[in-house]
Amino acid sequence: MRFALAIALLVVACSPPKGAVVEPLAPWRTEEGAKELRYEMLESFIEQEATTPALTLIKQLRDEGETAPILDLYQALALQLEGFYGEAERILVEYRKKEPRDTRGLKALALLYADTERTDEAIGTLQRVVEIDDKDPEAWNNLGFLLLSAGRPEEAQTALEQAVGLDGTIPKYRNNLGFALAANGHWRQAFEAFQSAGRTGEAHYNLAVAYELADDGDQALRHYKKTIEYDPNHAASKEAIQRLEPNGPSEQEE
Repeated sequence: MRFALAIALLVVACSPPKGAVVEPLAPWRTEEGAKELRYEMLESFIEQEATTPALTLIKQLRDEGETAPILDLYQALALQLEGFYGEAERILVEYRKKEPRDTRGLKALALLYADTERTDEAIGTLQRVVEIDDKDPEAWNNLGFLLLSAGRPEEAQTALEQAVGLDGTIPKYRNNLGFALAANGHWRQAFEAFQSAGRTGEAHYNLAVAYELADDGDQALRHYKKTIEYDPNHAASKEAIQRLEPNGPSEQEE
């Protein structure tokens, strides 16, 4: 109730006293400014995965006569977060018809397909995204990740190189590129990509995981042990060493 009251107060207009100097209203005190503020709040709710206030605000805006297509997108995102994939997909498909070149809707649809294990549809949708906007590093990264999971490492590497080339500051992009490079047998370059994403110990750990995915237990074990040299408390590496070297020394003997 307090939230609804605060929103209502934003659009109240009072007449100034006669003869007073009229100052321009602050943007948030105008009707248009109040509406813009609520859209910003709605976007913030979605980013924070606060679906209940998001859906409540969407309903309030619709009740006031708002018909902007972006409301459909926000509603679909909120429903998707709640796990109502069928209804979210229906809204996103309709949104795509209304706004075919809005990559936000396409990316949301791709994520929905990925969440529901429809990898080929997710890949196809992201390929459409990068056709529309080839300067979107997030889309390239997500496309590369899905291609890698679909067993298409060469295409994945190409996509992930695009992501890193557009924004090399995101460790996730560099790590994903490292796994694609490893899947293509470029082990040295893979380690360099992992190392550029963070600490050397984590680079050895990621390389060990990549070797294990490639069924090379000896190399995986070597790099898990390298990880322990840099981080003696690395629990995942200790567990992997026990798994790959069951007859090795126990933690108590160490």
